Amino acid sequence: MARSFQTASQSMPTPSADEIRAIMIEMGKFGPDDELNCGACGYDTCRAHAVAILRGLAEDEMCLPYTIERLKKTVQKLDLSNTKLASTQQALVQAEKLASMGQLRPALRMKGEQSSRRRPALRPPPARILCRGLTSIEGLSMVVEQADRCKEDRVWTAQFCPPEQGVLLPTKIADLVESSLRSVVAPAGIEVVVEHQDPAALADLDADQIRQVLTNLLTNAMAAMPAGGRLTVRTAFSDEQVLFAVGDTGVGIPK
Repeated sequence: MARSFQTASQSMPTPSADEIRAIMIEMGKFGPDDELNCGACGYDTCRAHAVAILRGLAEDEMCLPYTIERLKKTVQKLDLSNTKLASTQQALVQAEKLASMGQLRPALRMKGEQSSRRRPALRPPPARILCRGLTSIEGLSMVVEQADRCKEDRVWTAQFCPPEQGVLLPTKIADLVESSLRSVVAPAGIEVVVEHQDPAALADLDADQIRQVLTNLLTNAMAAMPAGGRLTVRTAFSDEQVLFAVGDTGVGIPK
């Protein structure tokens, strides 16, 4: 009886220098300074770990510094994605608001014009006190006027035009204050006083933007007088400036 044998080496081939370098780069080790040789992966050196990866005996996740750095980058990407998503959601909400304004404005204007045409002519009303409200015809006219202003505001906002790029046109200050007062409804018990240094004065300004500022100030002043009081609007002028002053006798702002 006899038995014969022949050589069949099962040793794994040694990876080439280029293959090892490619694995090292994938693990974020671009040079000798990046090779910590910390042993956290179970291998004595980073190169020994790379060789084991090439032979299918290890995974790159076994390198602790590499895994931590990859997790850090993943967190940064997620944070950036969340920021972009929040920005996109905000833009969508703004777009929906602008679209709603675009649909609302024609409807308001049409209803206001139709109601004005259908309403019979009225006798001229007596002198009107602003804090007592508007007549029906004046109210309908204000609806049409404010609907047109909504259109202008929507276009301005859609173009992302900063305030300093507004359109400056000669504007009668007294008329601007009057239209701002008409856009808010003064509750009962609030007396409105208007004082102009020069009722005929003109100034170059963006009427829509200033009207919005005045409307906000007037609304806040009225809200500060739940029990009634006096709302005062004053205007003054110099060669270079126009002063708008809105005052109230309300509760004020707590210290």
